[in-house]
Amino acid sequence: MDYLHGDVADGEAWLACNYEYLRESEIFWKAAQMRDEWIGTGEACESAGIGAWEQISIENGNLPHCGGDFLCCASFPEKDWHELSKAEREEIMQYLPGDRIRPLHNPDVWSLKSRRILERFNKMGDDAKPLPKRVRPGQKAEPMHLVPAILQQHESVPLFHAIFTLDFSKSKKQLGKEFAEWLELPVNRERLIRHKKPSIGASGGAVDRLKDLAAWRLYREFGNKWNAANDFANKHRKENRAFHDARKGQSKNVHRAEADLGNEESYFLKARRRALNYLAEFIPDEFAMSAEKISKKSS
Repeated sequence: MDYLHGDVADGEAWLACNYEYLRESEIFWKAAQMRDEWIGTGEACESAGIGAWEQISIENGNLPHCGGDFLCCASFPEKDWHELSKAEREEIMQYLPGDRIRPLHNPDVWSLKSRRILERFNKMGDDAKPLPKRVRPGQKAEPMHLVPAILQQHESVPLFHAIFTLDFSKSKKQLGKEFAEWLELPVNRERLIRHKKPSIGASGGAVDRLKDLAAWRLYREFGNKWNAANDFANKHRKENRAFHDARKGQSKNVHRAEADLGNEESYFLKARRRALNYLAEFIPDEFAMSAEKISKKSS
């Protein structure tokens, strides 16, 4: 009902949206089962979640990068976003800041150790150890190849761990300019282009997508009987509240706070189609065919 009314905390809309859509994925339910089995053997939840993410990423191709961080939350996917505790949501938002502008995440060393990030940095250091070549007198030695301390979290994830040396005697403005200059380096400009988030269309608002998913779930839970789904929504609506983005075509004589969620089955079918289209973009390997099939039926 929260999603039908458009009630999502400021700055959490896209996180809630992606969290809820991942709960539709059988791939991630299986990954969560794998994670829970590892937790049962004494593995910490975070390292078990990362391990399960790495495994499904090998077995399945194009998966959304946020899935790994959601799997580190023991309540995913059993609980919906609003059922998570504040501490659980804040933990997720350390890695996935959503719509809010937050400080750059400076992870604790235990997290880096449990995610094997420190281990991988050490291996990078061993592999990059300079090996000076002997040259004849008078010949100039080749410059050493230095490897920057930046490490991608996972091949399919646009998250990187980088080590910087910061001089806090400089002003905040100066430090900001230095970071901007670092982003302008050719290798980082290429990363920004390569990992740019794809557009999800003009009607791709997170709150809209959450409402579509909620309406589709309601329709599905009532055996695709739109009248039953509509009656349930009306019976449990929030007092004196209109549903989010009340659709046009309903009687102008009815106040928006009393208007039906959908006054015909086509409303629920369109919500299902929009939700499936988003799933097809979000997890294409699992949902692209389903979205195409629904689209052909409706046309």
